[in-house]
Amino acid sequence: MVRTRGAATFQQQFPLFHALITGDASRVAPVCTRQEAAKCGPGNLSATMLAVLLDTPSPAFQKLASRAPLEARLSLGASDSDLHNWLDLAQVTDSAALRQQLVAGRTALDLALALGRAEHATALIAAGASLQPLLPEDGQYDVPAAVPRTLWDQLSHHALTHYSGRRLARAPAALLPQLAQLALLAGQPTACLEVLQSAQLPGRELSGWDALTVVAQATVRGHLAIASHVIQCNVTGLLLPLLAQYSSLDRRVMHVLVPHLAQRVGRALLSNLLVKAAGDGEHEACATVLEVVTEQGLPLCFEHCRDVFQAFVRHDCPAQLAKLLLAASAALSPSQLMRLAGVAIQQDREALLEVLLAAGAPQSAELALEAVDCLACSCVAALLRRGPLPIDSAVPFQAIGSTALLYFHPILRILQTLQPRRSSKWWTLDSEMPQELRMLQLLLGAGHRPPVYHNIVVPPDPQLKAVFDPLRDRPQDFPTKQGNRSWLWLALNHPDWSRSNHREHPRAIKRAFETVLLAAARAKSERPAGRVVSIAAEAGRTGSTVEEQGGDMPERKRQRLIATAGPGSDGSSCAHSATRLAALPTDVLLHVLGLAARPLSAWVVLDAEL
Repeated sequence: MVRTRGAATFQQQFPLFHALITGDASRVAPVCTRQEAAKCGPGNLSATMLAVLLDTPSPAFQKLASRAPLEARLSLGASDSDLHNWLDLAQVTDSAALRQQLVAGRTALDLALALGRAEHATALIAAGASLQPLLPEDGQYDVPAAVPRTLWDQLSHHALTHYSGRRLARAPAALLPQLAQLALLAGQPTACLEVLQSAQLPGRELSGWDALTVVAQATVRGHLAIASHVIQCNVTGLLLPLLAQYSSLDRRVMHVLVPHLAQRVGRALLSNLLVKAAGDGEHEACATVLEVVTEQGLPLCFEHCRDVFQAFVRHDCPAQLAKLLLAASAALSPSQLMRLAGVAIQQDREALLEVLLAAGAPQSAELALEAVDCLACSCVAALLRRGPLPIDSAVPFQAIGSTALLYFHPILRILQTLQPRRSSKWWTLDSEMPQELRMLQLLLGAGHRPPVYHNIVVPPDPQLKAVFDPLRDRPQDFPTKQGNRSWLWLALNHPDWSRSNHREHPRAIKRAFETVLLAAARAKSERPAGRVVSIAAEAGRTGSTVEEQGGDMPERKRQRLIATAGPGSDGSSCAHSATRLAALPTDVLLHVLGLAARPLSAWVVLDAEL
């Protein structure tokens, strides 16, 4: 009784839907008014969709298609409760086609194509339905695989025939780019040109996005004349979509687009495109654009080359892109290459610097000092692989104010407090200490040493100085040797760890080495006889050195060693390792620890975590 009452209510509210469901075509026409045809069920289910699913006869369907909303798109599927209950009320839930084909996102034409109903599809096309279901998806250039080829051929021929002559002039502007693509897919370039001519009329122009799609389709299909025609008619409109979709375009499309746009709009377009691609991490797109620029003879000026290189540096792009950029740019002078090298140094991009050095960037004292100032350790290492850093001995320093000197020697520069850093401030930050230490170790390892100058005037004294040792004669130019900065002086004066300078090393070294020595001492103390290497727990505090002792240890000291070395007397791996340490001669063990103390900068990083 309830179901019957509900069905009667449904018939009163949706007479057109009810007529379609009953299958009585004669009842469809009287109730197919524009008001009724515009009604939709839950999930945007339109009368045309239901008519396709129920295979409504052609005459009634054609009238319905001419009045119903053709662009309605399902937002629910057959399994969604709202739509399912509504269909149950309409008594059509038993339809297998309905359950399978009611998928969210589909239109009436999508349903007709899925069910292979050519008559319904042709009626929808003739009524003005969007042709998008007949076109490839983004990034594709062939007939949709979901549509049988024979059906596609039939429908595309019908669409191009229907929209020709006067009908084409009256066709909605939104259909023009779809018709142009359809004509290209169907191998009818003449029909495509006819559509494009119609699109030149006021109010019917292609949008930049549609123009780019047509250009891509024409290029891939080999109709380059049509692609050029569209580009010439839509030069400025193509810029924004190109910048947004460059990564998904076929390489052939880029080879057609880039030269045309560069000649019409300017080389700045190429620079902007490359900068955006670098920022998006689209390295392949960058390579494609640069290859096109080189092949087409459209060299970038230095300003554009610099802008693109800065983007490559900022986003850490591969060195191969830098090589392509140099090949795509006008010939750069050594000074211009050195300016680019300075950009690479600011972010410590070693691979990009190597490309510039190979291209002829001079390895000057100015460039080397900039790398030191930026604490670009990787770049300094790259420079050192080509030999010692060049140093301008003619101008060893610059007066800052009335008393301070800014030195131009790399080692003195590292040891100074008044020096430019990445922060553009004239003092050294403790957070940069590990980098400073690593830089100093690189320079010392390459053979650089603090300089001593001869026969030089040192402000503010106007008298000629026979010998000037900055570290000895002007200690005020260098920071205190206390705290973290003492590690720089330790690396400078005592590069290797030894018993005598043990307490001067970072806490991480002292803790690690004391643990090793205590473990070795414990293992040796458990032997019946032998020599013991011991280091007191307070070695780091009192400055006592590592000494060799004989005989047994006092019980209190033995317990402290056990607590420090941890468990292991039961044959564990810890005890096994300690036994092996104890087997080493004292001088060998100390030598091993000296090697482990290198590089000092690595221990400084660990020390900051303690």
